[in-house]
Amino acid sequence: MLRQNMRILRADLASTAFGKIIAVYGHIDENGLFVRN
Repeated sequence: MLRQNMRILRADLASTAFGKIIAVYGHIDENGLFVRN
């Protein structure tokens, strides 16, 4: 239940705060892992 809620929350934030974080700190590679520039 909690895991699913977090997944929904992350999806909801993907176009806002999370996108800004990626833009500043790095990017998501083709495997979906966070990679620092």
